[in-house]
Amino acid sequence: MQVFTLNKSGNVLEESNWPKDLNRLTWVRLVDPKALELEDFARVSEIPLEELKDIVEDPERSRIDYEGKYLEIIYQVPYLEKDEYTTSSVAIFLHKTLVITLERTELKYLSNAAKLLSQNKFKSLLKRTPGQFIHYILDKTNDEFLIAVEKIGAITKRTPKKLESGDEKQLYALYESNITLTYFNNALIANQDVSNSLRKTQLKMFTLLDKEYFSDLYYDALQVMDTLKVQRDVLTSMFTFQSILSGSRLNKTMKLLTGLTLLIAVPTLIASIYGMNVKLPLAENPHGFLIVIAGMFVLSGIIVWILHKNEWL
Repeated sequence: MQVFTLNKSGNVLEESNWPKDLNRLTWVRLVDPKALELEDFARVSEIPLEELKDIVEDPERSRIDYEGKYLEIIYQVPYLEKDEYTTSSVAIFLHKTLVITLERTELKYLSNAAKLLSQNKFKSLLKRTPGQFIHYILDKTNDEFLIAVEKIGAITKRTPKKLESGDEKQLYALYESNITLTYFNNALIANQDVSNSLRKTQLKMFTLLDKEYFSDLYYDALQVMDTLKVQRDVLTSMFTFQSILSGSRLNKTMKLLTGLTLLIAVPTLIASIYGMNVKLPLAENPHGFLIVIAGMFVLSGIIVWILHKNEWL
């Protein structure tokens, strides 16, 4: 657990215990908290312990609840695990000037903010109102979604040539990217509902300026959704392209095999006829063999020319 606030001199004060002075903005950060930390949290915040355990153990859908004593916000976040994106969640609790973040998995942008505060930097973060502090967290989350979507978009830009060469691994990568964007889409829709609720809230704990920030947050979420929609359309187009490409390859292969079959059929037919034990033309001609072979080459050449003209060979 990390606790950050400003002392009377305006410097960052970092502690490891629950704060007692709530006259100024205080940030309490919990990352994958253990049972003892959750019990302390439940006792101080008066939030049911079972509810806190549910938040830690299972990713919950984004929502916003006001219980009278505290405001609870659940927000979906992108999470990079073993080079693959998935979704996790962060819980934010607001009680007067106390902002508590509960992360199921460590979030890089919150770790960076905590690191800067530990170095007595980024003091402006703790000079904001609680609403603006919450806006900072949610806005950074939207930025992380946008970065993740753009990274997936960078993969799709390198894909067409690999698909043309028949790279099945790239096709599987496209499929996984499409699944990831589907999860992102569901998470962003839920996040959008939360930001919309915040910008329309009538809670007195938020100022008019806070609501303006929340409105910006809502429109930023819309922008991320638009970017995600574009990438999903691109992926859909690539799957269609792959299907057309596979059909084109099969068509070319069938044309080639059909052309080779026709090319081989004529000499085979002539050889079969002259293999019969009957009297045939040129049978008595001393140059009959050469004439028949030459005829085979001429007919084969004509077939090759016809097939090539029709782009079968």
